[in-house]
Amino acid sequence: MVKTHKHNAAILSIAIFYQLFTTSCNNIVDVPEIVSHGIPVYKINISNDDYGEFVSNEFINLRVVAELNVDGEKYAVRIKHHGFSSRGNYKKNFSLEYEASDPILNKKEVVLSGQSLDPSMLRSYLAVEIFNHTGISTFKLSPIELYVNNVSNGLYLVIEKIDEEFFEKRNIEAAELYKAIYGNAKFTFQENKDVRFGFEKRFPDDDNYYSLEQLIYMISSEPKESFPSKIEEVFDVEGYLSYMAASVLMYNQDGIVHNFQMYKDKRTGKYKILPWDLDSTFGYKLYCTSGYEIEICEFPGKSDLLTRLLEYSEYREMYRNIYREMLDNCFNPNDLGVKIDEMGQTILTAYVNDRWIQAKGYDLTTEVIKLKKFIVQRSQQIEEQLQSFTY
Repeated sequence: MVKTHKHNAAILSIAIFYQLFTTSCNNIVDVPEIVSHGIPVYKINISNDDYGEFVSNEFINLRVVAELNVDGEKYAVRIKHHGFSSRGNYKKNFSLEYEASDPILNKKEVVLSGQSLDPSMLRSYLAVEIFNHTGISTFKLSPIELYVNNVSNGLYLVIEKIDEEFFEKRNIEAAELYKAIYGNAKFTFQENKDVRFGFEKRFPDDDNYYSLEQLIYMISSEPKESFPSKIEEVFDVEGYLSYMAASVLMYNQDGIVHNFQMYKDKRTGKYKILPWDLDSTFGYKLYCTSGYEIEICEFPGKSDLLTRLLEYSEYREMYRNIYREMLDNCFNPNDLGVKIDEMGQTILTAYVNDRWIQAKGYDLTTEVIKLKKFIVQRSQQIEEQLQSFTY
Protein backbone atom coordinates (compact mmCIF):
# COMPACT_ATOMS: atom_id res chain seq x y z
CA MET A 1 0.00 0.00 0.00
CA VAL A 2 2.81 2.39 0.82
CA LYS A 3 4.36 1.74 -2.59
CA THR A 4 0.97 2.33 -4.25
CA HIS A 5 0.49 5.63 -2.44
CA LYS A 6 4.01 6.73 -3.39
CA HIS A 7 3.39 5.72 -6.99
CA ASN A 8 0.09 7.62 -7.14
CA ALA A 9 1.69 10.63 -5.48
CA ALA A 10 4.46 10.58 -8.06
CA ILE A 11 1.93 10.46 -10.91
CA LEU A 12 -0.02 13.32 -9.32
CA SER A 13 3.17 15.39 -8.94
CA ILE A 14 4.08 14.84 -12.59
CA ALA A 15 0.55 15.76 -13.70
CA ILE A 16 0.60 18.95 -11.60
CA PHE A 17 4.08 19.85 -12.95
CA TYR A 18 2.96 19.21 -16.53
CA GLN A 19 -0.14 21.37 -16.07
CA LEU A 20 1.88 24.21 -14.51
CA PHE A 21 4.56 23.89 -17.21
CA THR A 22 2.17 23.93 -20.14
CA THR A 23 0.11 26.74 -18.60
CA SER A 24 3.28 28.73 -18.08
CA CYS A 25 4.42 28.12 -21.65
CA ASN A 26 1.05 29.16 -23.01
CA ASN A 27 1.33 32.39 -21.08
CA ILE A 28 4.78 33.03 -22.54
CA VAL A 29 4.08 32.10 -26.14
CA ASP A 30 0.49 32.47 -27.31
CA VAL A 31 -0.61 30.38 -30.26
CA PRO A 32 -0.70 32.92 -33.08
CA GLU A 33 -4.01 33.71 -34.72
CA ILE A 34 -4.26 32.38 -38.26
CA VAL A 35 -4.57 35.42 -40.47
CA SER A 36 -3.86 36.20 -44.10
CA HIS A 37 -1.31 38.86 -44.97
CA GLY A 38 -2.25 39.19 -48.62
CA ILE A 39 -0.86 35.86 -49.85
CA PRO A 40 -2.33 32.33 -49.67
CA VAL A 41 -2.28 30.56 -46.29
CA TYR A 42 -1.48 26.83 -46.16
CA LYS A 43 -2.86 25.28 -42.95
CA ILE A 44 -1.58 21.75 -42.38
CA ASN A 45 -3.06 19.55 -39.66
CA ILE A 46 -1.36 16.34 -38.51
CA SER A 47 -2.74 14.02 -35.83
CA ASN A 48 -1.00 14.29 -32.45
CA ASP A 49 0.45 10.78 -32.65
CA ASP A 50 1.78 11.26 -36.18
CA TYR A 51 3.03 14.77 -35.43
CA GLY A 52 5.18 13.57 -32.52
CA GLU A 53 6.72 10.88 -34.69
CA PHE A 54 7.12 13.29 -37.62
CA VAL A 55 8.99 15.90 -35.55
CA SER A 56 11.26 13.37 -33.85
CA ASN A 57 12.25 11.84 -37.21
CA GLU A 58 13.16 15.00 -39.12
CA PHE A 59 16.41 13.55 -40.47
CA ILE A 60 14.73 10.66 -42.30
CA ASN A 61 12.14 10.76 -45.08
CA LEU A 62 9.21 9.74 -42.91
CA ARG A 63 5.87 10.43 -44.61
CA VAL A 64 2.77 11.03 -42.51
CA VAL A 65 -0.85 11.60 -43.49
CA ALA A 66 -2.13 15.17 -43.08
CA GLU A 67 -4.93 17.50 -44.10
CA LEU A 68 -4.24 20.77 -45.87
CA ASN A 69 -6.70 23.67 -45.75
CA VAL A 70 -6.30 26.49 -48.27
CA ASP A 71 -8.97 29.18 -48.39
CA GLY A 72 -11.57 26.82 -46.93
CA GLU A 73 -10.80 23.97 -49.35
CA LYS A 74 -9.46 20.77 -47.82
CA TYR A 75 -6.90 18.46 -49.43
CA ALA A 76 -5.66 15.02 -48.40
CA VAL A 77 -1.86 15.06 -48.42
CA ARG A 78 1.20 13.24 -47.18
CA ILE A 79 4.03 15.35 -45.78
CA LYS A 80 7.72 14.64 -45.27
CA HIS A 81 10.82 16.69 -44.54
CA HIS A 82 12.68 17.83 -47.64
CA GLY A 83 16.24 18.72 -48.47
CA PHE A 84 19.37 18.22 -46.42
CA SER A 85 20.92 21.29 -44.77
CA SER A 86 17.55 22.81 -43.83
CA ARG A 87 16.58 19.92 -41.54
CA GLY A 88 18.50 21.43 -38.66
CA ASN A 89 16.88 24.86 -39.08
CA TYR A 90 13.82 26.27 -37.32
CA LYS A 91 12.21 26.85 -40.73
CA LYS A 92 12.40 23.39 -42.22
CA ASN A 93 11.53 22.46 -45.78
CA PHE A 94 8.74 20.00 -46.53
CA SER A 95 7.44 17.99 -49.45
CA LEU A 96 3.67 17.63 -49.97
CA GLU A 97 2.17 14.76 -51.95
CA TYR A 98 -1.47 15.24 -52.97
CA GLU A 99 -4.20 12.78 -53.78
CA ALA A 100 -5.50 15.53 -56.09
CA SER A 101 -3.17 18.46 -56.86
CA ASP A 102 -1.78 21.64 -55.34
CA PRO A 103 -4.29 24.54 -55.50
CA ILE A 104 -1.69 27.06 -56.73
CA LEU A 105 0.75 25.11 -58.89
CA ASN A 106 -1.63 22.32 -59.95
CA LYS A 107 0.98 19.64 -59.20
CA LYS A 108 0.61 16.35 -57.34
CA GLU A 109 3.87 16.99 -55.46
CA VAL A 110 5.36 20.33 -54.36
CA VAL A 111 8.08 21.59 -52.05
CA LEU A 112 7.41 24.05 -49.22
CA SER A 113 10.68 25.94 -48.85
CA GLY A 114 11.62 28.30 -46.01
CA GLN A 115 14.51 29.68 -48.12
CA SER A 116 16.86 29.49 -45.15
CA LEU A 117 19.82 30.95 -47.07
CA ASP A 118 17.91 34.00 -48.32
CA PRO A 119 17.15 36.83 -45.88
CA SER A 120 15.28 38.69 -48.63
CA MET A 121 12.97 35.80 -49.66
CA LEU A 122 13.33 37.23 -53.19
CA ARG A 123 16.35 35.50 -54.71
CA SER A 124 14.66 32.36 -56.03
CA TYR A 125 11.89 34.46 -57.56
CA LEU A 126 14.39 36.70 -59.38
CA ALA A 127 16.51 33.75 -60.52
CA VAL A 128 13.45 32.00 -61.96
CA GLU A 129 12.51 35.19 -63.84
CA ILE A 130 15.99 35.33 -65.39
CA PHE A 131 16.15 31.63 -66.31
CA ASN A 132 12.68 31.85 -67.84
CA HIS A 133 13.94 34.62 -70.11
CA THR A 134 16.69 32.35 -71.45
CA GLY A 135 14.13 29.75 -72.55
CA ILE A 136 15.38 27.13 -70.09
CA SER A 137 12.55 25.09 -68.58
CA THR A 138 12.31 26.31 -64.97
CA PHE A 139 10.13 25.38 -62.02
CA LYS A 140 7.23 27.58 -60.91
CA LEU A 141 6.93 29.06 -57.43
CA SER A 142 4.66 31.27 -55.33
CA PRO A 143 4.86 32.86 -51.85
CA ILE A 144 2.61 31.47 -49.09
CA GLU A 145 2.26 31.55 -45.32
CA LEU A 146 2.54 28.16 -43.62
CA TYR A 147 0.82 26.93 -40.46
CA VAL A 148 1.33 23.44 -39.03
CA ASN A 149 -1.16 22.39 -36.33
CA ASN A 150 -2.21 26.03 -35.90
CA VAL A 151 1.36 27.22 -35.25
CA SER A 152 2.86 29.72 -37.68
CA ASN A 153 5.95 28.65 -39.61
CA GLY A 154 6.04 32.00 -41.38
CA LEU A 155 6.70 33.01 -44.97
CA TYR A 156 7.46 30.17 -47.40
CA LEU A 157 7.63 29.48 -51.12
CA VAL A 158 5.59 26.69 -52.64
CA ILE A 159 7.82 25.29 -55.40
CA GLU A 160 7.08 22.97 -58.28
CA LYS A 161 9.03 19.73 -58.01
CA ILE A 162 10.97 18.56 -61.06
CA ASP A 163 9.57 15.09 -61.79
CA GLU A 164 7.69 13.23 -64.51
CA GLU A 165 4.68 15.53 -64.15
CA PHE A 166 6.92 18.60 -64.60
CA PHE A 167 7.84 17.37 -68.08
CA GLU A 168 4.33 16.20 -68.98
CA LYS A 169 2.93 19.67 -68.32
CA ARG A 170 5.52 21.14 -70.69
CA ASN A 171 5.01 18.52 -73.41
CA ILE A 172 8.58 17.29 -72.94
CA GLU A 173 9.40 13.60 -73.32
CA ALA A 174 12.15 13.02 -70.76
CA ALA A 175 13.90 9.67 -70.95
CA GLU A 176 16.13 10.21 -67.89
CA LEU A 177 16.53 12.74 -65.07
CA TYR A 178 19.59 13.32 -62.89
CA LYS A 179 20.39 15.66 -60.01
CA ALA A 180 23.90 17.05 -59.51
CA ILE A 181 25.16 16.10 -56.05
CA TYR A 182 28.19 16.29 -53.72
CA GLY A 183 29.68 19.22 -55.65
CA ASN A 184 31.13 16.72 -58.09
CA ALA A 185 29.00 16.93 -61.25
CA LYS A 186 31.99 18.01 -63.30
CA PHE A 187 31.51 16.12 -66.60
CA THR A 188 34.92 14.51 -66.24
CA PHE A 189 36.37 11.23 -64.97
CA GLN A 190 39.70 12.80 -64.02
CA GLU A 191 38.97 12.95 -60.30
CA ASN A 192 36.49 10.11 -59.90
CA LYS A 193 35.60 7.23 -62.18
CA ASP A 194 32.16 6.58 -60.65
CA VAL A 195 29.52 8.82 -62.22
CA ARG A 196 27.23 8.19 -59.24
CA PHE A 197 29.54 10.27 -57.09
CA GLY A 198 28.37 13.38 -58.97
CA PHE A 199 24.93 12.49 -60.31
CA GLU A 200 21.91 10.93 -58.63
CA LYS A 201 19.42 9.28 -60.97
CA ARG A 202 15.85 10.45 -60.32
CA PHE A 203 14.09 8.44 -63.02
CA PRO A 204 13.70 5.85 -64.36
CA ASP A 205 14.16 3.95 -61.11
CA ASP A 206 17.14 1.83 -62.04
CA ASP A 207 20.92 1.78 -61.69
CA ASN A 208 21.68 2.17 -65.41
CA TYR A 209 24.03 5.14 -65.91
CA TYR A 210 25.47 3.96 -69.21
CA SER A 211 24.16 6.82 -71.38
CA LEU A 212 25.42 9.47 -68.94
CA GLU A 213 28.79 7.71 -68.67
CA GLN A 214 29.09 7.78 -72.46
CA LEU A 215 28.37 11.52 -72.49
CA ILE A 216 31.03 12.27 -69.87
CA TYR A 217 33.56 10.01 -71.56
CA MET A 218 33.01 11.81 -74.86
CA ILE A 219 33.41 15.24 -73.23
CA SER A 220 36.61 14.11 -71.54
CA SER A 221 38.29 12.28 -74.39
CA GLU A 222 36.87 13.27 -77.80
CA PRO A 223 39.59 14.63 -80.14
CA LYS A 224 39.60 18.42 -80.61
CA GLU A 225 38.66 18.37 -84.28
CA SER A 226 35.56 16.17 -83.85
CA PHE A 227 34.36 17.41 -80.44
CA PRO A 228 31.91 20.13 -81.66
CA SER A 229 30.01 17.82 -84.00
CA LYS A 230 29.93 14.99 -81.44
CA ILE A 231 28.70 17.06 -78.52
CA GLU A 232 26.06 18.81 -80.62
CA GLU A 233 24.51 15.38 -81.28
CA VAL A 234 23.95 14.55 -77.61
CA PHE A 235 24.04 17.80 -75.60
CA ASP A 236 22.17 21.12 -75.70
CA VAL A 237 25.24 23.35 -75.89
CA GLU A 238 23.39 26.66 -76.29
CA GLY A 239 21.12 25.82 -73.36
CA TYR A 240 24.13 24.99 -71.20
CA LEU A 241 25.91 28.23 -72.15
CA SER A 242 22.72 30.16 -71.30
CA TYR A 243 22.55 28.38 -67.95
CA MET A 244 26.19 29.19 -67.22
CA ALA A 245 25.85 32.85 -68.26
CA ALA A 246 22.78 33.31 -66.07
CA SER A 247 24.52 31.53 -63.18
CA VAL A 248 27.62 33.70 -63.48
CA LEU A 249 25.52 36.88 -63.63
CA MET A 250 23.49 36.04 -60.53
CA TYR A 251 26.41 34.32 -58.76
CA ASN A 252 24.74 30.93 -58.64
CA GLN A 253 27.91 29.26 -57.36
CA ASP A 254 25.98 26.42 -55.74
CA GLY A 255 24.61 25.47 -59.18
CA ILE A 256 27.77 24.86 -61.21
CA VAL A 257 28.83 21.38 -60.10
CA HIS A 258 26.01 20.87 -57.62
CA ASN A 259 22.25 21.43 -57.30
CA PHE A 260 21.31 21.57 -60.97
CA GLN A 261 19.25 18.91 -62.71
CA MET A 262 19.72 17.40 -66.15
CA TYR A 263 17.39 15.40 -68.34
CA LYS A 264 17.68 13.55 -71.62
CA ASP A 265 15.13 14.63 -74.21
CA LYS A 266 13.69 11.50 -75.79
CA ARG A 267 12.80 13.31 -79.05
CA THR A 268 16.23 14.86 -79.72
CA GLY A 269 18.46 12.50 -77.75
CA LYS A 270 20.13 15.54 -76.16
CA TYR A 271 20.85 16.21 -72.50
CA LYS A 272 19.55 19.54 -71.18
CA ILE A 273 20.29 21.46 -67.98
CA LEU A 274 17.64 22.65 -65.52
CA PRO A 275 18.17 25.07 -62.59
CA TRP A 276 17.26 24.05 -59.05
CA ASP A 277 17.61 25.35 -55.47
CA LEU A 278 18.22 29.04 -56.11
CA ASP A 279 18.20 30.70 -52.68
CA SER A 280 22.02 31.01 -52.55
CA THR A 281 22.25 33.48 -55.46
CA PHE A 282 22.73 37.25 -55.94
CA GLY A 283 25.82 37.78 -53.86
CA TYR A 284 25.41 35.03 -51.28
CA LYS A 285 28.84 33.66 -50.37
CA LEU A 286 28.75 29.90 -49.89
CA TYR A 287 31.34 28.50 -47.51
CA CYS A 288 31.23 24.76 -47.89
CA THR A 289 31.97 22.55 -44.90
CA SER A 290 30.86 19.29 -46.47
CA GLY A 291 34.24 18.26 -47.84
CA TYR A 292 33.84 19.28 -51.48
CA GLU A 293 35.00 22.32 -53.39
CA ILE A 294 32.48 24.85 -54.66
CA GLU A 295 33.24 26.26 -58.09
CA ILE A 296 33.33 30.06 -58.09
CA CYS A 297 31.09 32.04 -60.43
CA GLU A 298 33.59 34.58 -61.67
CA PHE A 299 33.45 35.55 -65.34
CA PRO A 300 33.46 33.65 -67.64
CA GLY A 301 32.69 30.79 -65.23
CA LYS A 302 34.62 27.75 -64.08
CA SER A 303 33.74 24.19 -65.01
CA ASP A 304 35.46 21.44 -66.96
CA LEU A 305 32.73 21.41 -69.60
CA LEU A 306 32.71 25.18 -70.06
CA THR A 307 36.50 25.24 -70.33
CA ARG A 308 36.34 22.64 -73.09
CA LEU A 309 33.61 24.48 -74.99
CA LEU A 310 35.37 27.84 -74.84
CA GLU A 311 38.37 26.42 -76.69
CA TYR A 312 36.26 26.93 -79.84
CA SER A 313 35.66 30.35 -81.35
CA GLU A 314 32.05 29.55 -82.36
CA TYR A 315 31.13 28.73 -78.75
CA ARG A 316 32.99 31.75 -77.43
CA GLU A 317 31.01 33.94 -79.82
CA MET A 318 27.76 32.25 -78.79
CA TYR A 319 28.60 32.70 -75.11
CA ARG A 320 29.49 36.35 -75.55
CA ASN A 321 26.26 37.03 -77.46
CA ILE A 322 24.22 35.36 -74.70
CA TYR A 323 25.79 37.66 -72.12
CA ARG A 324 25.18 40.67 -74.33
CA GLU A 325 21.49 39.83 -74.77
CA MET A 326 20.98 39.13 -71.07
CA LEU A 327 22.66 42.34 -69.95
CA ASP A 328 20.54 44.34 -72.36
CA ASN A 329 17.31 42.65 -71.32
CA CYS A 330 16.76 40.22 -68.43
CA PHE A 331 19.70 41.35 -66.25
CA ASN A 332 18.89 45.03 -66.64
CA PRO A 333 19.02 46.82 -63.23
CA ASN A 334 15.97 48.96 -63.99
CA ASP A 335 13.75 46.05 -65.06
CA LEU A 336 14.92 43.81 -62.22
CA GLY A 337 14.39 46.70 -59.81
CA VAL A 338 10.72 46.83 -60.82
CA LYS A 339 10.36 43.07 -60.27
CA ILE A 340 12.04 43.33 -56.86
CA ASP A 341 9.70 46.12 -55.79
CA GLU A 342 6.60 44.31 -57.00
CA MET A 343 7.36 41.03 -55.25
CA GLY A 344 8.71 42.85 -52.22
CA GLN A 345 5.39 44.62 -51.83
CA THR A 346 3.54 41.31 -52.24
CA ILE A 347 5.41 39.58 -49.40
CA LEU A 348 6.02 42.61 -47.14
CA THR A 349 3.26 42.07 -44.57
CA ALA A 350 3.97 38.35 -44.30
CA TYR A 351 7.70 39.10 -44.05
CA VAL A 352 7.38 41.49 -41.10
CA ASN A 353 5.05 39.03 -39.34
CA ASP A 354 7.43 36.08 -39.74
CA ARG A 355 8.81 35.51 -36.24
CA TRP A 356 11.83 33.56 -37.51
CA ILE A 357 12.82 36.29 -39.96
CA GLN A 358 12.37 38.95 -37.30
CA ALA A 359 14.30 36.91 -34.72
CA LYS A 360 17.31 37.00 -37.05
CA GLY A 361 17.03 40.77 -37.34
CA TYR A 362 16.40 40.84 -41.09
CA ASP A 363 14.81 43.89 -42.70
CA LEU A 364 13.23 43.70 -46.16
CA THR A 365 14.07 47.30 -47.07
CA THR A 366 17.74 46.64 -46.29
CA GLU A 367 17.74 43.38 -48.23
CA VAL A 368 16.13 45.04 -51.26
CA ILE A 369 18.84 47.71 -51.26
CA LYS A 370 21.51 44.99 -51.14
CA LEU A 371 19.92 43.12 -54.04
CA LYS A 372 19.65 46.20 -56.22
CA LYS A 373 23.22 47.23 -55.41
CA PHE A 374 24.51 43.77 -56.30
CA ILE A 375 22.69 43.79 -59.65
CA VAL A 376 24.09 47.21 -60.60
CA GLN A 377 27.63 46.29 -59.60
CA ARG A 378 27.47 42.86 -61.21
CA SER A 379 26.14 44.14 -64.52
CA GLN A 380 28.89 46.78 -64.64
CA GLN A 381 31.53 44.22 -63.75
CA ILE A 382 30.48 41.79 -66.47
CA GLU A 383 30.13 44.62 -69.01
CA GLU A 384 33.77 45.55 -68.41
CA GLN A 385 35.02 41.97 -68.67
CA LEU A 386 33.07 41.35 -71.86
CA GLN A 387 35.12 44.01 -73.59
CA SER A 388 38.23 41.83 -73.50
CA PHE A 389 36.39 38.53 -74.08
CA THR A 390 37.30 37.84 -77.69
CA TYR A 391 36.48 35.08 -80.09
